[in-house]
Amino acid sequence: MRRDMDLMRKALLAIEELPPTSNSELNIAGYDALAVNEHVGQLVADEYVTAHTAATRSGTFYFSLKLAPKGHELIDSIRDGAVWEKVKALSLQRTGCVTFESIRRAFADLWVAVTEENDLSATASSASLDNRPFTACEQMLIATRLNEVKTYLLEGQQLAAEQAAFIERRFEYFTESSTRIGRKDWLNVLYGGLITVIVGVALAPGAARSLLRLAATAFQSLWGTAQGLLQ
Repeated sequence: MRRDMDLMRKALLAIEELPPTSNSELNIAGYDALAVNEHVGQLVADEYVTAHTAATRSGTFYFSLKLAPKGHELIDSIRDGAVWEKVKALSLQRTGCVTFESIRRAFADLWVAVTEENDLSATASSASLDNRPFTACEQMLIATRLNEVKTYLLEGQQLAAEQAAFIERRFEYFTESSTRIGRKDWLNVLYGGLITVIVGVALAPGAARSLLRLAATAFQSLWGTAQGLLQ
């Protein structure tokens, strides 16, 4: 049987929603019961799910399904449908296949890319960076540069509508927070928020590096004595 990764994902999400005392087989709308059962068997074999089994003439059936620790670790990264489609494409591009393991490796590659591009992180943790509020002129500059970075991100990626809306909300928050918190705190907000964006829309590693590099360049004039860390 060829694995249907969309069905595997739906099965995991459905199992997560089962009540603790459920002992029935899993049913997923639009899918044949035997196909669902076979894919649940794959999830059990791969240790994403635990189950009781019953042998019949038609084969082994799985019931009393629960997510295993490995399944719990995986499910948050594949819960959002738009992210799922993006990460499937990223996995196929980088590994030539789509399995939960290849998706895990694709996410690992993404985190490597993020940690390699650490100028913003290094500046935020620098003892040389104070926490003075931004001036009105600096706030205007931040708003302008944030819009440039956002436009670069939105125009450079093929994003679903909900992903674009997610990015809009994050950048609105970046702009608003610059008017009420100090520069050191804001830089931490910016860095953490960009990581959330990168993971939330499953940017490819190269695109993640480019985004962080662009942000570091865009705001380097604001960091005063810590500016050398960004050069």
